[in-house]
Amino acid sequence: MEAPDLSKLVEARAAADFDMFRRVVLPEEIDHHAYVDILHILSYASKFMPHERVQIFCNGGGGDADSTNAIVDLIQQHEKCDGYLFGTALSAHGLVWAACSRRFVSRRGALGIHQAAAAVIVKEEGEKTTATEKRLIEAARIRSDNLMFALFAAASDKDESWWRKRTPGSGMCELISAEELIAIEMANALFPRVDWYGQPVLNACEGCGKPCGADDWLDVIVPDDVWLKISGHMDSGGILCAGCITERAALLNDYCVGRLIFE
Repeated sequence: MEAPDLSKLVEARAAADFDMFRRVVLPEEIDHHAYVDILHILSYASKFMPHERVQIFCNGGGGDADSTNAIVDLIQQHEKCDGYLFGTALSAHGLVWAACSRRFVSRRGALGIHQAAAAVIVKEEGEKTTATEKRLIEAARIRSDNLMFALFAAASDKDESWWRKRTPGSGMCELISAEELIAIEMANALFPRVDWYGQPVLNACEGCGKPCGADDWLDVIVPDDVWLKISGHMDSGGILCAGCITERAALLNDYCVGRLIFE
């Protein structure tokens, strides 16, 4: 009997999860398996649902630095990932969250930051680490810190020097509260309400982020079957602005009638 193709099983599972929830929940420790899962999900989303945004929920500790950096690259390349911070995102989880093009934080959410820890080289008993190995370890640590500072600076209104001063050594951790994350324009606030599937209910368009009640906001009503296709919500929940509704409906290649509401 032929052994099953594990990569296809992983891809099928990831596709099923994404079809149902449009979300990714990171494991407590980020490793190569998490990288593979996100690779399959983002590939699936790009191919079959190019207009959909992927929701990534970050709440956990550290993880493998190489896998985390690879996930960060995937998320930035996809460009349509929303990071949700419930609880505390430490270390690797914070980097993944910061890489998302849109970021949201709950009232009790917090970002935990610290400098990268030096790698440990496993040696035989009595064997010492060479000077060259020590230099390589330190260079890798500095590179990780530089990548982190650049990522946080790009995601906020603070520059790299601010983040360097704020970040403690690897043996400590600094928590940045939800209020401060919002103040430095790194995150948008979440309403405490959630919908039937546990998704946060936002006061902004889920497609482009336009705030509800903006001067150019128009309410549009479309049939439930059309709304399901363009929003992914089976309970008529979610929020889309008129522009995103029109853009997504045009991709259906089908006749659609909507109703504009003027107040």
